Amino acid sequence: MAVIAGVCGVVAVGSIASLVSPTTTLYAPAATAVRPMTQVAAPVPVSRMAAQRQAAYVEAAQAQPVEETIIYQAAAPAQSWAPLAGLLAIPAAVVAFLLNRSNQAKTAAAGVGAAALLSATPALAADVKLGGDSGQLAFVPSSVTISAGESVTWTNNAGFPHNIVFDEDEIPEGVNAAALSHEDYLNAKGDQVSTTFNTPGEYSYYCEPHQGAGMQGKVIVN
Repeated sequence: MAVIAGVCGVVAVGSIASLVSPTTTLYAPAATAVRPMTQVAAPVPVSRMAAQRQAAYVEAAQAQPVEETIIYQAAAPAQSWAPLAGLLAIPAAVVAFLLNRSNQAKTAAAGVGAAALLSATPALAADVKLGGDSGQLAFVPSSVTISAGESVTWTNNAGFPHNIVFDEDEIPEGVNAAALSHEDYLNAKGDQVSTTFNTPGEYSYYCEPHQGAGMQGKVIVN
């Protein structure tokens, strides 16, 4: 019993010693393993990375010194247009001169043509109506006076048909009565005939259909 009590005392003393001394280790580790910690960066979007790169490029470019070079360029000599304008004015003046000459020639030709036409056309000196406005059978006026080279025109007015016949015994000697007469009947209102008188004297004529009614006329040529 004394032995058992002694053993128990030893065990009790050991237990109290383990409680009093905290630094006492019952088991010693054979080795210590250390696991390193790796820091992982958060993923960055691609668009944000591109913007960051562009900003960094712009910042680096702005940081570079800028060298300014001034370039002087000689001004082109002023052109004088006066000689060229003078040269251009020469053909313009020539064209204007030629056009003026052409217009003058045309005007002269027109004047000559008009004069020739007037000379070829007998001068109208008198106009006689065949039949009065009230229907009378007469030459109106019954007598006209003209100058040599002028003409008389008869216009059919009323009471037609009419004609103009010169009496060969009542005209100047040597004049052809048939050449002066218009024996064909005028059957429509407004029909006209003309005769030119070149020989001075008195010319008597009549309307053949109405000669019995006293339809007679006279032309006096001075």
